[in-house]
Amino acid sequence: MRSQLFALAAVSALLCGCTTTVTFTSDIEGATVTTAEGRVYGLTPVSVQFSNDALDSTKDIDGCARIMGVTYKWPSGATVSSPNPIVLCGDSMSYVLRYDRPSDAPDLEKDLQNALTRAKIREAQLRTELELRSMDYDMFWLMGPGFYSPMWMPPPPRPAPGFRPSPPRPGPGMRPPPPRPRK
Repeated sequence: MRSQLFALAAVSALLCGCTTTVTFTSDIEGATVTTAEGRVYGLTPVSVQFSNDALDSTKDIDGCARIMGVTYKWPSGATVSSPNPIVLCGDSMSYVLRYDRPSDAPDLEKDLQNALTRAKIREAQLRTELELRSMDYDMFWLMGPGFYSPMWMPPPPRPAPGFRPSPPRPGPGMRPPPPRPRK
């Protein structure tokens, strides 16, 4: 059993930190991000995982990794291209690359409407997630903390022998409890 746990810990240690995330963003979201080879990463903002081994193989004398350049294309047809290759310097495990829509491109209204639609969809998804979390929270208190606690957790500590909880204090509009008889 102990060797299995050690093997599991070793595998998880190897898997952690084996990728670098590059997030492609834009001033007006909803641009399609495509590599120079034609691979579509998705709509901005989009995060892409790159293997650290693959990035290490592209490092030059300067120690910077290189990834293939990308093109952003908005629904209006406006496009902007990054340098090819894109240079990633530093030891970060996360990079954010932002390219803005050309200000002189036509049909700005179309791109803004698309971004608004995407924002409304994202808001609806977040509201649904918030509602589900609220339901989980309510269920937690309805069923009690013991309902969700794992079986291997010890029971709550018992009060010390002779411990007597203090009586509740009266709130506004409540009468104080009658005095206790002295012994």
